[in-house]
Amino acid sequence: MVKRLSSTDQNDSPLVNVPTPVSSGDAVNKSYADTKAAASSVSNVDNTSNATERAATATLTNKDLSSSTNTFPDRFTPSNESASVFMGADTSTGSGSYVVVKFDTVSSDIGSNYDTSTGEYTCPADGFYLVTVGVLFTTTTRAVVAIESDAKQIARASGRGNENTNINLSGGAYLSSGDTIFIKSYRYSTSAFFGNATQPYTNMSIIKLA
Repeated sequence: MVKRLSSTDQNDSPLVNVPTPVSSGDAVNKSYADTKAAASSVSNVDNTSNATERAATATLTNKDLSSSTNTFPDRFTPSNESASVFMGADTSTGSGSYVVVKFDTVSSDIGSNYDTSTGEYTCPADGFYLVTVGVLFTTTTRAVVAIESDAKQIARASGRGNENTNINLSGGAYLSSGDTIFIKSYRYSTSAFFGNATQPYTNMSIIKLA
């Protein structure tokens, strides 16, 4: 026999929490909301990272890299001891003996350490000096070019071109204050150093690295 519940029984009966059915649409919406929140969190992290990188880049870009107050960790710090010179006009070399190459035009010479009359650069301080040289001859002469100082030969190269002989070399050495750096050349036949007033075909650059 089935007992019918009276209105009193219904009111007095304990409430039972019955879960509300979740439709498939609600589940999809919740999954989408969770995914969107996760993506927003990642995006915020990326934006923060990008903002930090942009700020660092702007700081580096705005720096005057030629300023002596800037430092370069794990690299050499550029110093003020440097010079750049070249041959402004053709200069006879002779033949059969070494001669000092006297660059007659100065592009830059911080400290006025290069002497165009002697072809010598006087080191203003103890340190390691890097020298780079390019010599162009007006003929196909066989030639030798050397970077030298008072105490040692820093670098040496020889060559002979099909048209104009062109020799390039570089070298470095630790030198003392007062030491001089100069370039010597030997030709096996008469020629001339190629010079140009606006283009440094025959040139030398010196910089003190440390």
